[in-house]
Amino acid sequence: MSAYPIPGGNEVYRGRPSKIMQHNVLQAYPGDLLDGVPGVDMYGARVLASSYKGDVIMMPSTLKDHRLLDPILAHYTRIGLQVADQFVFDESWEVVRNFPEHELDAFHFGAAAHAVAPNEKFVRLADEMNNKNTFIEFCHRMGIPTPGTTLFDSIEDYDSRADDLPGVGYPLYVKAAISASGMHVIRCENDTELAVAVKNMPDAFQIQEGLPPQTGFYNIQYTEAGGERHHGPLTLQKLVGNEHNGNIYPAGIDVDIVQPLADRMANHMFDCGMKSTWAYDVAVTPKRGALFIEANPRWNGASYYSHPAERLKAKAWEGQYVQPKHTNFDFLFRNCQDWEYNPSHGSGIILINWGTVVAHKLGLLVIGTPEQRESLLSTFRSRYC
Repeated sequence: MSAYPIPGGNEVYRGRPSKIMQHNVLQAYPGDLLDGVPGVDMYGARVLASSYKGDVIMMPSTLKDHRLLDPILAHYTRIGLQVADQFVFDESWEVVRNFPEHELDAFHFGAAAHAVAPNEKFVRLADEMNNKNTFIEFCHRMGIPTPGTTLFDSIEDYDSRADDLPGVGYPLYVKAAISASGMHVIRCENDTELAVAVKNMPDAFQIQEGLPPQTGFYNIQYTEAGGERHHGPLTLQKLVGNEHNGNIYPAGIDVDIVQPLADRMANHMFDCGMKSTWAYDVAVTPKRGALFIEANPRWNGASYYSHPAERLKAKAWEGQYVQPKHTNFDFLFRNCQDWEYNPSHGSGIILINWGTVVAHKLGLLVIGTPEQRESLLSTFRSRYC
């Protein structure tokens, strides 16, 4: 698969406007959905490695003293990645109005983003496709295969239809129609667990069949740039339970198993007004091939690794979370020569989700062959984790 046309680290798309990037994830999901994700209030800073000179990054106010930001900027300079040079330590949407010459790039283009940078088609599509039930219906209309899935508008809807539902096999998954990072996705092994899971659903949900152990889970990326739709990399998802823990590229399967079907959906969404970055999560089974699970009508975990990896023309890489002992970068960057990404060698580690270090969590982009990546991660973990 050809890489999508993100140029080298110091270049930008021809005609690409400067952007103001608001990537706070908490504002994209209702209530306490992401309360179980360590450091989630710092996730907005991870877009820095995907930005370009001239962009503005909106960051949490806790990063304002620059004790974390300055070492990260120095890190990106050493590896040859030019990034945004303007920062606002305020993630309230009204800040966007202060930069009318910049195009808004949001983690999720919801109602709040639409209020300060109106785009009716984009906000409607992003809202619809952020709902897992709507996505499954969309796949069925387009003839796109999915796992066996039954949709419910509410717990009351489930109760009213329970006697008429076909028999289910276990394991299965109960999934909230709107969820993220594996939250409100519950694996059930029997009727009792199913009943408990259904009672814990916040609103609309689905019951989806479990897939065989040999199933692989993948993510395929798309971007809109310069008024054109581009496909990005297909990556293998690294999961801990239901939670995303990174991605591997190359994915290890023939991209044509997934891409022709994904392109059909991406073309339709693009024609309907999709912007920025989006993706699809896909299961690939030995006998049934590709089964589409959900759309990410927004940036997702893989996006933050794939964008800088493509800019650096990395041929093989993975994203990985680690748990460092320290909550600052003084110790980490004091001795980084043997693990930091080296452009001349084309291998090494880049810190992507870096603000989360305050919660003993770091998202790393590890570039190199599988053997190099294993060695790099071993060095990093033994020294800092």
